[in-house]
Amino acid sequence: MGRRRRDLPSKESRRANRAGPAARQFNRLLAPLGMRLLPVPGDGNCFFRACAVQFQILGRNHAPRDICDHMKLRQRVCDYLCENRKVYAPYLEAEALGTGCNAVVDFDGYVKKMRVDGVWAGHLEVHALSAMLESEMIIYLLDAPSYRIRHSDGPVQRVLRLAYYENQHYDAVLPTDIQHPGASTDMATSHVPSSSRIRDARSRKSRRGSARSPGMRSLPSMPSSSHETDLRLVEL
Repeated sequence: MGRRRRDLPSKESRRANRAGPAARQFNRLLAPLGMRLLPVPGDGNCFFRACAVQFQILGRNHAPRDICDHMKLRQRVCDYLCENRKVYAPYLEAEALGTGCNAVVDFDGYVKKMRVDGVWAGHLEVHALSAMLESEMIIYLLDAPSYRIRHSDGPVQRVLRLAYYENQHYDAVLPTDIQHPGASTDMATSHVPSSSRIRDARSRKSRRGSARSPGMRSLPSMPSSSHETDLRLVEL
């Protein structure tokens, strides 16, 4: 389920990825949206780091301390999974069946492992963090549709943006006018690109011959449950 640090690409490989062509491609993709990459270490904690650093930088006057530290954020997400077991346990079972595994899924064992430093987060943790913090999450990919996760139709209170590299690494995505961690602003919707800006950016990419197609990528759907959060995937 989760991968430990020994399964990660080498330090040299991760450093090359963050400074290499993929990072430059991401920045070219994000620039028309007024966004840029903020690399985080590829140590198995990258998903939690990429989220926590955004709370540190963009919401430091309002964000609780336990979501500004990646290990504390990891523990909170694991607590949330346990508190909402009826929602998330069937998801693990469905995922196991999808891989041809007939073994009974040990939900408690999965969460216990996910609490450990360096274990890679998966789709389950992405959904859970978004639901727990009532945050919209936008995940950008190269040469594939991006996707957005929302848990209600109400006003957006927080937006977390991530760049995802070839199924192995997350980096944070920040507004270009936030230049360093000492900067202070609010994680509100003032930095949410309008639909027209997103369409214009895609149009420019298309005219330059980008392989990245417009649209939405679906995460594996959550199983039905009377206690399930109302999860919607909305096109960027």
